[in-house]
Amino acid sequence: MTPNHSTPRQVVVAYDTPSDRRRRRFARLVDDYGARVQRSVFEAWLNRTQLDSLAKDLDALVNPREDSVYIISACARCQAETITMGLAQSRPLPDYWIV
Repeated sequence: MTPNHSTPRQVVVAYDTPSDRRRRRFARLVDDYGARVQRSVFEAWLNRTQLDSLAKDLDALVNPREDSVYIISACARCQAETITMGLAQSRPLPDYWIV
């Protein structure tokens, strides 16, 4: 079965950098795609085109000798099996999109 590239899927983006400047740039960029859930962790619902765009933009900012960036994509089945604890909330797929 071929994946539908227009169907949004949950994505978690986490980053770590010693540079305050890059940290602010990462945060501004990823904030355009999703919601902050921790200082350097964001959650978003992205289709394939958006995911590719985010990855390309992040790659342009990364210093490979100092930074770590994780983009973790969860399939629908995996999303259904997500476990949250404490104040954590799993965000459902939005009912509507603003374009």
